[in-house]
Amino acid sequence: MLKLASREVSMAEVANRQTHMDQQQREQLQRVLEHRKVLFDGKLGCYPHKKFHIELEADAKPFWQRAYPIPHWYRDVYVEQIEDMING
Repeated sequence: MLKLASREVSMAEVANRQTHMDQQQREQLQRVLEHRKVLFDGKLGCYPHKKFHIELEADAKPFWQRAYPIPHWYRDVYVEQIEDMING
């Protein structure tokens, strides 16, 4: 397992890498990304504007699934990646 190499990427670079889009679509994508730049800063956060309430059915039962196994020898790498995501 390799450590993720994270770096800041410009919105223009992201848009230009979308080779399945034509030039006009890439320009539109870049404008949307630039307009919502704060959403793509690479940091985790909380949504501060509204509280949400999820209604459950009265007979709803919790769902349990076994955790996805990650080999123990990768522990240091994935713990570091999670800490990087949390701390920004």
